[in-house]
Amino acid sequence: MKDYGHIMIWTLPFALFGLIETIRRIREPVFRIILIGWLATPIATAFVEVGISRTMSIVFTMAILTAIGFDKFIAWIENPINRLNYWIEDKSPSRLKIISSSVVLLSGVIVSILVSKTIDKVTIFFFAFILALQISGLLNPIAKRIKDFSFLKHWNVCQTQISWSVFIVLFSVNMFMFVDALRNGPTWYKTYGLGGMQYGAFQVFEPIQEYAMQHPETRVLFSPAWTNGTDVIVRFFLDDDSPILFHSILGYIDNKLQIDNNTLFIMTKEEYNIAIQSEKLTDFQIENTIPCPDGTTCFYFVRLRYSDIADELFAQEKALRQQLQESTIKINGEDVKIRHTYLEADDQNLSIQLIFDNDPYTFVKTYEANPFVIELTFPTPRIINGFSIIIGSVEVSITMTAYSAPGANPVSYQFEGQGYFESPELSFDFPEPIMVQMLHIEQLDIYAGEPNKNHIWEITFR
Repeated sequence: MKDYGHIMIWTLPFALFGLIETIRRIREPVFRIILIGWLATPIATAFVEVGISRTMSIVFTMAILTAIGFDKFIAWIENPINRLNYWIEDKSPSRLKIISSSVVLLSGVIVSILVSKTIDKVTIFFFAFILALQISGLLNPIAKRIKDFSFLKHWNVCQTQISWSVFIVLFSVNMFMFVDALRNGPTWYKTYGLGGMQYGAFQVFEPIQEYAMQHPETRVLFSPAWTNGTDVIVRFFLDDDSPILFHSILGYIDNKLQIDNNTLFIMTKEEYNIAIQSEKLTDFQIENTIPCPDGTTCFYFVRLRYSDIADELFAQEKALRQQLQESTIKINGEDVKIRHTYLEADDQNLSIQLIFDNDPYTFVKTYEANPFVIELTFPTPRIINGFSIIIGSVEVSITMTAYSAPGANPVSYQFEGQGYFESPELSFDFPEPIMVQMLHIEQLDIYAGEPNKNHIWEITFR
């Protein structure tokens, strides 16, 4: 919920009082468990980046601390004389208590200065101040003076009044949040696509079904790019024999596919903006639109066709992809010239580096080529005994052609292997050590043709 946070800011004082009470009673097992649970909550995000699902664990412990603090507050409201008597029974200030409380307060001041956010500064200082006051023993003389106030002698608040007051306040807050979510939730965030609210569901499926019934001869292609788990949503809203197909217009921009007069595309706003800028498409006819909650258009029902120059543009792009891409990468800190197959990536230079980054979890894939060709030219000759390659769960044929120097006679070896999900790495040794300055590598997916997405996670030499 926008601007709400995981924990309401006005409950922070109760949480702080609850934390102080928990620390004060740390010798009791129940309070030790609560404190350990609270201290353990950052572990969920300690080794990975912060995410809402990983930070939710702190809500449970903070709710417990808030309840403890709120219970202490209610006890004060119900009978302040008893609470003051408890403080009066405590020992008066001593030299050791004053020194200890001063250390706590000074530590809190230093930490509050070091943090950047104002709310953190106030919270840390408030916590240190209350804790120092509790340790110092100064509450004894303060309680004696407060107890002499005349209005406390006539204080009378029953539990029924307190219970109803708490219920009304909490109920009102929850109802306010509920109404706010229903009324303003759809416009809290204006990103309605895959990276945001993923707005759609019945708002888009009902018009699609109605359109398909009215135009049975039309091939309806609905974009799956607006939400996660589109196949699950489809099974919920549409019948298994529904004529609606799921294709993105982006696939028709990247590759020449069939578009006839009976083809209707239902695309997102982002896809529509890309489509109208493409020189491959023309004659856009918008038959319907579905608005977003903020009034902008979320989905377009569009008929279109390929332009007269589309075939020429596709041919030019294919010719470009068939050329080996050239760049310079780092392998073990050394600059190495590389030529490689065109990749499915926005930045060819940065992506090809992933094969040699010593990270088995990063990978690259070809745009359509099979085999995957990589050609390395090292600054100086070196001896290579073998190599390892992470390929995933496919069966491949790998051809290594080595040149001791550019233009020298090649030495070629061919290896075959099957990668598995549990063990995707293959390792091969050359029959004998070879001197290499230029190395030509071809990785062929044996049971796939072309186009095909060939993947490589990592290549290491030894």
